[in-house]
Amino acid sequence: MKFIAIAWVCFAGLTMTGCYRGDSSAVRTVSLNLPIREGQTKATPSVGNAEVQEALKLIDNVLVSNGLTPVPNLQTPSPDGTILHYLGPPTKGCSVSLKDDKLIVVFLEFKQRHSSESVKKICNLLEEKLKDHYGNERVTVGR
Repeated sequence: MKFIAIAWVCFAGLTMTGCYRGDSSAVRTVSLNLPIREGQTKATPSVGNAEVQEALKLIDNVLVSNGLTPVPNLQTPSPDGTILHYLGPPTKGCSVSLKDDKLIVVFLEFKQRHSSESVKKICNLLEEKLKDHYGNERVTVGR
């Protein structure tokens, strides 16, 4: 009986202080599917690939023109596939990853349940620019 009472008090304490669900964070992603070449069953692009470099340049232009700054001297690529990081308002973190056949831009805002209007604006602009250049079917947005 004591065990149940202690467990209940711990659960209630965690729930009331917000620790039960952890710190909230808002995440948005914009992804570009990279093409699979003839004779291949899976795309295996690298950072040095011409199309990847072209997409990275477009992504960089959008992010920098909206106030984000690239983080220099990043190990490229990192073990998780991250090839670029950006910092600055309006987001605390933005990363670009190359995973399998996708180039993925992730915007992360801590202590928020929903993305800020400025991050939504950057995502919409990035989506628009990528779709204009690569076509609607190759670009996806996650919330």
